[in-house]
Amino acid sequence: MTGLKQAGRTKNALRNSVWGLIYNVMNLFMPFAIRTIILYVFNEEYLGLNSLFSSIIAVLSLAELGFGSAVVYSMYKPIAENDTPRICALLRLYKRIYLIIGIIVLASGLAVTPFLPFLIHGTYPHEINIYLIFIIFLVNSSISYFFFSYRESVLQATQRNDIVNKTLLIVRFLMYVSQIAIIFLLKNYYLYLIALPIATFIGNAINYLIAKKTFPDYFPDGTLESNDIRNIKKQVGGLMISKIAAISRNSMDNIAISVFVGLTAVAIYSNYFYIMNAVHGFLSVLMISIRAGIGNSIAKESKEKNYRDFKKFTFLYSWISGICACCFLCCYQHFMLIWVDKSELVFPFQTMVLFVIYFYLLTMMDVRNVYIDATGVWWQNKTRPIVEALSNIALNFLFAYFWGVDGILWATIITVVFVNLAFGSRVLFKEYFTMFKCKEYLLPQIFYFLVTFISCILVNKICEFLPSYGFLWMLLKLVICLTFPNLIFLLSYLITPEYAYIREVSNTLTNILFRKRKQKNLS
Repeated sequence: MTGLKQAGRTKNALRNSVWGLIYNVMNLFMPFAIRTIILYVFNEEYLGLNSLFSSIIAVLSLAELGFGSAVVYSMYKPIAENDTPRICALLRLYKRIYLIIGIIVLASGLAVTPFLPFLIHGTYPHEINIYLIFIIFLVNSSISYFFFSYRESVLQATQRNDIVNKTLLIVRFLMYVSQIAIIFLLKNYYLYLIALPIATFIGNAINYLIAKKTFPDYFPDGTLESNDIRNIKKQVGGLMISKIAAISRNSMDNIAISVFVGLTAVAIYSNYFYIMNAVHGFLSVLMISIRAGIGNSIAKESKEKNYRDFKKFTFLYSWISGICACCFLCCYQHFMLIWVDKSELVFPFQTMVLFVIYFYLLTMMDVRNVYIDATGVWWQNKTRPIVEALSNIALNFLFAYFWGVDGILWATIITVVFVNLAFGSRVLFKEYFTMFKCKEYLLPQIFYFLVTFISCILVNKICEFLPSYGFLWMLLKLVICLTFPNLIFLLSYLITPEYAYIREVSNTLTNILFRKRKQKNLS
């Protein structure tokens, strides 16, 4: 029976990975095309406004407090035990709270609107109404809370993210096509933005109907016991603090750059961050796909078995993210010059290197964060996000004043290393992996980082002999980055116990694909 459950989790993870990958491919190239068109049809200040207002909305969305994640976590156990009344009661609570959150976000956004000009250093496009643009962003954010989205929690908790991704794939693709047509044919920035809340409403409505049809027994009804509500409040408190740290690390960066440098710098920073975040999004598909499976394993399996899985996932993820870091170092600047076709819209080399370090540090925490979510130790983790958020915000504004964008990146790197990675990892071992030591996790992470660092230097030395212009030369650099680091990693990791996991994953995927093909031939 355990083998069947494990096979079911593997199948769901593989299905979620495939559709998550397809969605992320579309969600990488279509927004990229739109950013490019805006850059050439309008100018970089429009991109800066988009990034600034998105960051402000993200700060306002702190009202969500991580409630959705807490409810999804609370569903893992009742779904595994087929406790339908408890699931229905959770949905009822989710629906009611999200309505309140939507009102708070909308009211907070309207209160911030009069002060928008004070958050912009220098000029902004005066031919448009920045207040109206911000209202459109605000409405788009509020729609998710007012309509339907509580039903998606069932799809996430039952490991059916593939359904969500299929819906988003279709709706978002149509939205992007409409936006491109509006920009090209009408050159109307307002109509381009209005397509966003329309698509958000349609996507939420479709997922609501699919969840209702797929799981008709799950609907908002009933009342939770006081102990359940108390546990959710505790989890929400911890998640709220974690979300504050994430917001301070991402959205506050754009706001600080806008205040001290200007919208053009925000646009350039957001271009680099967009590419970095898109690749990180691809990697996150792996984590999202196995998140529900890990949650189920936490509820059912022993801590020793989960720790072995934790080490395996960390090793595999570090290998993949290390390859991505090498590609970034050698191709980032080359790609940006091809994309924007203006040297003044490209950061210096040292700034790009900071982005590469930032990227790799983020990936180092991904597997650990999934296990923190799955074990539900958010409240026990409350100190780390508070310290990280306060440190990052203080360093952001201090370093930005003296060193601009480089200061923003250094502020993030310092707080991620010394607060998030080092201090935050201890919580997982103190509260869940109690029989193991945190250094058993951190020392291999340092080893993976050093191997990646050496690989980046060696591969970059090779790529320096190639020209820094032309698409074909960039493709050649990419091939080099996908080949040589793998050889270095193979030689470096061959003696590690986790290396056998690479073969194990390859064999599992091969068996699943072969079994599907065999069943298809028999049918």
